[in-house]
Amino acid sequence: MASWRSVKRAVVLCRKPDDARSSPEGDRRVADPTRKAFRSRGTAPRGAHPRRDVPDRNDAPLRAGADEGLSCRPHLDPRGALSQPGGAEHFQEARALLEVGIARLAAQRCTDDDIVKLRRALDANIAARGDLERFERTDVAFHYVLATITRNPIYAAVHDGLVEWLTSQRTISLQVAGAEDPALEGHRQIFEGVARRDPEGAARAMEDHLASVAALIRRAMEGDDGQAGDPR
Repeated sequence: MASWRSVKRAVVLCRKPDDARSSPEGDRRVADPTRKAFRSRGTAPRGAHPRRDVPDRNDAPLRAGADEGLSCRPHLDPRGALSQPGGAEHFQEARALLEVGIARLAAQRCTDDDIVKLRRALDANIAARGDLERFERTDVAFHYVLATITRNPIYAAVHDGLVEWLTSQRTISLQVAGAEDPALEGHRQIFEGVARRDPEGAARAMEDHLASVAALIRRAMEGDDGQAGDPR
């Protein structure tokens, strides 16, 4: 007849995982500090990463594009792309899709403090009139402040990604004499729409502003840069 001690030992062994039974450490669990550290940071240790030679189904469109000889992640030079036939129109179309919505949301979500910040950005742009480099910077800054008012960090991040494009576009449009005036008027109209908390008014002002910029770019590309003091 088995002793009580041997029966108890058998029950304990049955409750342990296989690796604990075969381990000389018995029922003591050995902590792996490396794995513990990775768990605390929300990442997996090196051995836990999936094999890189296993294709990810999410990469299928990229692989298909590569098979067709297409560049799925093109790196365009902004100045060069804008100077190509249709380049400015393509950019303005993409910009309108983003910025008209930003203006509408800014008017819906703005606080009194936001209106003060946007007014300061507009004033800085007005003060930069006559200094093209500074005018470009304050122009882009006005649009950035507008994006932050939406309270959606994605819009501000996308704007950051477009800064080089926006600066290049403004550099081209400012080749037309007097181009600062319609740009400032557009910004003023956008500001007033936001300050009135008029979403549709702000959106229309942005549409008109972007259409004006597109027209200036076309004139610059065609060599119609006017003359100093030209009232056009």
